[in-house]
Amino acid sequence: MAGLYNLGRAISGMGAKQLPPVIDGTKVPSFCYTTINERWPKIVTKIIDQLHQHQHTAVELYGQQGDADVKSIISKLAEMRYRMMTDKPLQDIAEDFPNADIWNTELEEYRKQRSIENVTWYKTPWLFVECYLYCKISEFFWHTIHFRDYDPFRIEKERSYTDSMAHLLAIGTEVVKLTQTNLNHEEIRKTIVRLLQFEIWGNKADLSLSGGDPHFMSDTIFQELDDLKGNILANDLDVACNTYFMGQGKKLSKLVIVLDNAGLELFTDLCFADFLISKSLVDTKDFEWVLSQVAGSDDEYLKQLGARWQDLVAQKKFVFKAHHFWTFGYPYCDMEAKSPELYNELKTSSLIIFKGDLNYRKLVGDRYWPIGTQFSEALCGFEPAPLLALRTLKAETVAGLSQTAIRLIESKFQKDDLSWMVSSDYAVAQLFTP
Repeated sequence: MAGLYNLGRAISGMGAKQLPPVIDGTKVPSFCYTTINERWPKIVTKIIDQLHQHQHTAVELYGQQGDADVKSIISKLAEMRYRMMTDKPLQDIAEDFPNADIWNTELEEYRKQRSIENVTWYKTPWLFVECYLYCKISEFFWHTIHFRDYDPFRIEKERSYTDSMAHLLAIGTEVVKLTQTNLNHEEIRKTIVRLLQFEIWGNKADLSLSGGDPHFMSDTIFQELDDLKGNILANDLDVACNTYFMGQGKKLSKLVIVLDNAGLELFTDLCFADFLISKSLVDTKDFEWVLSQVAGSDDEYLKQLGARWQDLVAQKKFVFKAHHFWTFGYPYCDMEAKSPELYNELKTSSLIIFKGDLNYRKLVGDRYWPIGTQFSEALCGFEPAPLLALRTLKAETVAGLSQTAIRLIESKFQKDDLSWMVSSDYAVAQLFTP
């Protein structure tokens, strides 16, 4: 992995079948190793602590059965944490858990390929193990009487909403104004690009100097987004905008957005969709969100947005869908074989926008691609429809960087320093057209 980005210059000599290795936790040091070794145990410990704090309430609400439920989950989480930290083999998903047969079939395939001793927390592909981790956590709650629907991440989600409130207010205020204002062609184009930039960076903008005024906050956000353009290492936003949103006499008939999580991200998606509809840039027959990993204000602008969005949902102009495939640890190049009905549904899309780091990792198979690899090659045949990947870099995989971008990275980082891949300071906005 050392000097990974220098390999970008040699990609033209790579044969079609010579795929780079998938990321796992065996490389030390690496971001994946640190995640398994430090971050995941902390996540599990947080859930255990939360359950300990909730145990008294569980007894008050549900009696002895509530106490037994909490103790059962804590025990299973603690055992899983131990197995994780000591790199023990992965265990099957309980047979009665939804989609357990799919998970266990995949585990058995890995065991046949690698032997049981090598299908462990560190040695199994990171993409699979990460999804497996959250599946196991869900399984532990599912096997209780009173906590089957309990969300152990709810507190963090609510905190995320609270922490993002200034950004919600700022972008919401701006979008209400923009939807009610007559804009010329260039103003619409510029707004679309800026909203897509906000889709990438989210709450990275610092609003501390805005004084809390939503109008100043929106100005601050868009100015800071413009300042971050140089950190988008592969930037197809203008091409995507001109091709799919501003095409003369041509509207998108079906735009699909694949979410990585909810919160601020979903809010900005709704703002983006609302703006497109308000400017008649999409055929509103079908505007679809796919929830891939998604488990009140007094402000008048947010009230206006909420009322309008409820109406769009009622009219089925905003459509939300879920599919079990999105929660599995498969790279998306496996979708056509593993879930042909989903792949065929995506083929009817005019454009698919994939959001976030995990979706990007699934797009490129979570492999150690030389970073000069063409993005189309890294997709490994996943091409149901035109797609736009929006992602800040949070894992040691990326493809499709130009020689200019590679030289920029080389000028700022030593060849063994891959911190730029995981710092969230850099991003990509990559368009693929079949």
